[in-house]
Amino acid sequence: MISARRAGVRLAVGFGLLLAAVAGAQPAALLVTGPEVRTGLTAVGPNVASSHRAECQYGRERVIFSHTAAPQPVPNGWISVVCDGWQAFVSAPSSPFDALIVGPKPQFQVVFEFPASALAEPTAWCPFATRFLDRFICFQGFIQHESDIAFPAVIEL
Repeated sequence: MISARRAGVRLAVGFGLLLAAVAGAQPAALLVTGPEVRTGLTAVGPNVASSHRAECQYGRERVIFSHTAAPQPVPNGWISVVCDGWQAFVSAPSSPFDALIVGPKPQFQVVFEFPASALAEPTAWCPFATRFLDRFICFQGFIQHESDIAFPAVIEL
């Protein structure tokens, strides 16, 4: 059974989508799959961490993101960068690439798998990641169990 709080969030998201469609609002990435419970974060190598994975569509491109509450070691060779105050690591200086964002306490990690058309420089992908994280952290305040994950359905850019 869906809690009243969760139903309210779904209604607000649905209403927001309707308003954006009618008003021709700014571009947005839309959640198309997930969150799905998985074992492991493929971008950071072999591991058995419990994770949640989802995909969003932005124009013709898809961005995959995964969340884990169990911190994973950063793979060798990944480049440390700062993304609007977040500690981040990028898998390669070119595309396609993955970006690992390490959250504050309570510790969490989000891995973004960007398409080949994306630019690996933080100034190109960081606004998307920051907007996602802002919404993600806000939505986490509405969940009742730590095992629940509330990924944003709309990421306005």
